[in-house]
Amino acid sequence: MKFASLSQTATPVPLLTGSLIISSDARKIFKVDQRGNEIASPIPVSAFSPVNPPPDGVALDPSDKTLWVSTTNSSSGTSEDIRVWNIDFDTGAPISSFGINEFDPAASDIEGVCVDPWDYTLWLVSDGATSFNLYHLNRDGSVIQVIDLAPLGLSSPQDVCIDPVLERIIIPDNVLNSLFFFDTDMNPINSVVMNKLDPVPTSLQSIAYDPTNGLYWITYYQPADWIVLIDREGRPQHKFPNTNYTSASNANPTSIAVLA
Repeated sequence: MKFASLSQTATPVPLLTGSLIISSDARKIFKVDQRGNEIASPIPVSAFSPVNPPPDGVALDPSDKTLWVSTTNSSSGTSEDIRVWNIDFDTGAPISSFGINEFDPAASDIEGVCVDPWDYTLWLVSDGATSFNLYHLNRDGSVIQVIDLAPLGLSSPQDVCIDPVLERIIIPDNVLNSLFFFDTDMNPINSVVMNKLDPVPTSLQSIAYDPTNGLYWITYYQPADWIVLIDREGRPQHKFPNTNYTSASNANPTSIAVLA
């Protein structure tokens, strides 16, 4: 477990409830409105990580309005790359972090991250070369539970979110192009294929619950980079391209969170 003191006092940016936080392969975390317009300065991954790996997951912590970010294997393939970071919402300054090797030495990747809305513990998914798991962790990275997702029908889990109204855990799978719904004990409920979208995604990446309307935001970047608001049956309600907030090349939207 690593800790760092903030080097400066953050100047809060007054963002509206429902604003979106989007991580990107451009190694930045963008803050946009629900039309995709940038409304605050992005956070570069280099603000908290010395090796600047791409972020694969982002979540807002409702207990203290910080961000949790998971970073994936990039340069060295070490725990410096594959980490979970708690960072300041405004500056990106690191508050704490832990490496994947600290909770699963056999894992090779981290995808999405989610903060439990009831007790503020963490949920992570791993889509590794030999196995993929759902991890329930304490905030210091110690393990509460590890769930093997293969017997539950998933092929390539990419993210995790919790719908606190339905009390459902939701995991997108980019090979099966589907959202998988589970109860809070991880008993399967149903799955929804993302075939109602235009264009139909072939690389479904992330999901976030929107408390302002009870719907879900998803991101995908094949055949194009889109951020889409959907209902519980996967029907699109609104969408915008990532070019609304960035002109960077290789800026695929890897994960999304909603300001509550």
